[in-house]
Amino acid sequence: MGIVPNRASASDYDSDMKLAKAAGIDAFALNIGTDDYAEEQLNYGYESASNNDMKVFISFDFNWFSTGDAATVGGMIKTYGSKPGQLKVDGKVFVSSFIGDGLDVGQCDKLPDQISTLRQISIPTRLPMPEYWTEH
Repeated sequence: MGIVPNRASASDYDSDMKLAKAAGIDAFALNIGTDDYAEEQLNYGYESASNNDMKVFISFDFNWFSTGDAATVGGMIKTYGSKPGQLKVDGKVFVSSFIGDGLDVGQCDKLPDQISTLRQISIPTRLPMPEYWTEH
């Protein structure tokens, strides 16, 4: 789910959460850049997820973040990782990124205790959709 500035409250996310839940979806990625409205919208998204028995996680877009933003990324994980709407896998906060593989995880000094590394969970960088992907 893209984060956009035109949602004024958590209730503005409710319809998306309810439709997704009815379709069998149980979590959304909240895709963020460095926009000045991102944290306000994250708060709304997390609150709506909690209110609608859904889960969300932050997907950091490194078209906007830089790999030198490790402390910022770690701080955001700490802030949002403890919220009730946060997706956790095996008891660990789940986050993702778009082209963030150059992030120096060792510099994420503000990570919460339940995250020992951002690379604990490895997920494929592409889905099995052969008509859209080619081998490199």
